[in-house]
Amino acid sequence: MSSMSDHDDVTGAGDEPPRGLFPSPLSVTLAFSSIAAAAIHFAVVGDHFDVGLLHGLFFVTVAWAQVLWALAVLVAPRPRVLVAGIAGNAAIVAVWALSRIVGVPAPPDPWTPEAVGVADLVATGLELVVIAGGVVAFRRPRSVAASTVAAGSVTVAIGLALALIGSAAIANVGEHDHAHAARAAGEGGHEHAADEGGGGGGGNGGHVTTKAPGEIDPAQIDLVRRAMQPYQNVDVAFDDGWKTEHEDWPEVGSHFYRGSDWAGSFPARPGIDLLDPEFLMYSKLLSGDEWELIAVAFVADKAVYPEPPAELSGAEWHEHVWTCLVDGEELEEDEWGPISKEECDVMEGKWSPGGVWMTHVWFIDNPAGITAESNPALV
Repeated sequence: MSSMSDHDDVTGAGDEPPRGLFPSPLSVTLAFSSIAAAAIHFAVVGDHFDVGLLHGLFFVTVAWAQVLWALAVLVAPRPRVLVAGIAGNAAIVAVWALSRIVGVPAPPDPWTPEAVGVADLVATGLELVVIAGGVVAFRRPRSVAASTVAAGSVTVAIGLALALIGSAAIANVGEHDHAHAARAAGEGGHEHAADEGGGGGGGNGGHVTTKAPGEIDPAQIDLVRRAMQPYQNVDVAFDDGWKTEHEDWPEVGSHFYRGSDWAGSFPARPGIDLLDPEFLMYSKLLSGDEWELIAVAFVADKAVYPEPPAELSGAEWHEHVWTCLVDGEELEEDEWGPISKEECDVMEGKWSPGGVWMTHVWFIDNPAGITAESNPALV
């Protein structure tokens, strides 16, 4: 009948899929966008399981849902399938926006905004394509009607999508294998090997250590402890802008940092301030479920301090050798080669020829010493 709507004309009795040999170009575009977004989510699943179980499960669920929806929109682009894709991707985009503006209420850092990255921007863009294309397809059902013209594009799209997922999965496994191997070997960042002995010039936790002049001064240690008393409550640290640099490792815990201390060129401050450390160190390994302030860490630029700083008497300082630090990652010369200050600035990193000295002040008992690099009792 002439009064029949486009929707009824194409879908038949209410919800029948369009018929034909191959999906339409719009269906292929929607499916490819969804699978490409899923590939990005698959690629970061391992990183998010490192952050927490809920984060990892969320990304696994989202990735598989996007793959399954892509197959559904290719096989049977019914209105209810389109609505599911529009609503689901809108929810994902909303969660992403929330995580970047105010943070999400999930541990380990509830309501802490995350940085915007290239990968998540690309994934969000693909999800917006699915939303917009889904609305068009829902309003104009003929646009997703089957067409033999799309045969080649279907083959190419599915091939590219599968290649993306495979490449992402391989890259993700390789990255995590490297990370775990690095931790075992005590390479880079704050990743520590088994203790090899302490003392001046010796190795401790995988780094060369040197003792500062003098002996440990209990008055200085007490000064540091009293200054950090407010941060016994981790919520105070979050409110003051501290955020986790890495997961909660045995013998080390998790370093918390402030972005203002690790952006631009060194030094952020001219010297060592015992009342204002560069890192707070928390761990849940002792309590089981609550962050506990276990130590602080002080950092000194080796370009300013050729020898270990004397501000903390008798402290055991260990070396981190790098020339550029980007988002907490030390770009070591044996992997990256020499990095100029200009190159480091382009990467928005912190530049320092030779790296830094670091020492800790432990607030829990440490058999290795109160200023040692790691704590064998923290397991």
